[in-house]
Formats: sequence, C-alpha cells, structure tokens
Amino acid sequence: MGRQINYYMEADVFKTLLQKAIDLEFQILQNNYTTTEAVTRLDDVLFTDNNNRYYLYLPEAGSLIYKETGWLDDMQSPVIEANYSTVQNNVVSRARLWTPTGYWNNEDIFIYRSEKLNKKYSSLVRFAKKLAPYTEIPVTLRNGSTFMSKCYITKSLLESVESGQYACEA
Repeated sequence: MGRQINYYMEADVFKTLLQKAIDLEFQILQNNYTTTEAVTRLDDVLFTDNNNRYYLYLPEAGSLIYKETGWLDDMQSPVIEANYSTVQNNVVSRARLWTPTGYWNNEDIFIYRSEKLNKKYSSLVRFAKKLAPYTEIPVTLRNGSTFMSKCYITKSLLESVESGQYACEA
C-alpha cells in the first residue's frame, strides 16, 4: 500500500518537478542502482526513454536500505518513486509519484513512513497538480477501445491528445 498520483507528463515538465524535489532537499537516485551515490543537481540527471524511473531520496528521513540482492528496498527506504511519460507508437504512457505507507519489519510490526517524507511528498503532489492540471481526456485500452477518464495531464500533452496526434494509455 502507499500513496500515489498518476499523471501524463513529458520529460521537460518532469524536470521542473525534479527541480522542486531538489529544492525540497531530495536527492535523485536514477533507476534503482545499487549505489548510495545520489544526484543533487538537475544537470546531472540522465533523461532517456530507457531510464525514466527515479527515486527521490530524503536523507533527513533515514538511510537507504538495500535488499540481499543489492537492489534498493523502496518499501523501507525514505524514497518516492517518480517517473515521466514516454511516447511509443503515438501512445503516451502514464507516469506517477508513489511512496509506500510503510512496511512490516522482522517482528511483524508495521513501521509507518516518516512524517517528514509524508509532508514533502504532499508538497510534490500539489506541485505536480499545477504542472499537470486535472481534466477529462480519452484514454485508450490495450484492446483499442477508448473511454473518457479524468486525469492529470500537462497542457502540451493535452493539446497533442485533443488533436489526435497521441493517445493516452490507461
């Protein structure tokens, strides 16, 4: 379980969201690399369609935790998963900000997410909603059918969807 906001947001607008995260004292972890090295400047973030998933790490909320496999444990670490939309075959992918509510420790006690992380997550969500306002758009299912859905989408992607240039995936 966790908190999540879904949106359609291209990389250029997502960069603005990442800068807000940096301003809120987050560090950017690209993908879920097995290193504790984090990016603290937007200029150091790689933006490619093959690497559009990031973790926003809040050091003041705790240390990064890694699984035995070496992968980042995003349930126990004070991170927010963030990504941006990509376009493949004229279909825009849905992206999100997500953070877990907490996790179960080895003694079967539920440990809630840090209140510091919770407040900064809420701030990022409010900012994302400004970048990608809530509106109704046609969404395409994998079987090709479409339906009207309310969602958060940036102005430029909305114009592309309304003009028929792109479709949004469900």
